[in-house]
Amino acid sequence: MYAQDLPRTFPANAWVGSAEGQSALRHVLLAFSVHKPDVGYCQSMNYVAAMLLLCLDLSEERAFWVMVALIDDNGLSCHAAQLSCPGTSPTAKTYSVIVIDP
Repeated sequence: MYAQDLPRTFPANAWVGSAEGQSALRHVLLAFSVHKPDVGYCQSMNYVAAMLLLCLDLSEERAFWVMVALIDDNGLSCHAAQLSCPGTSPTAKTYSVIVIDP
């Protein structure tokens, strides 16, 4: 499912668009979907994973664990499961994952 989103992820960024970047992004998304099969992959998680990779020195492991902390540990998995709802804009979906209401 996420394979279609990989080439669309930050296309202007040279590293994300490279074979190495696409592979790292695929690994993080696949690892998360295996770790949390009830959530799996939701549209726009690719942008979150790519940003984490870029901010965390391109470390797949660190990006994976921060993504787990954002989505799983902070109770966002129930919201992430709803991100594929038709009619929700990609921007709103991304913000739903990133923003945590107190």
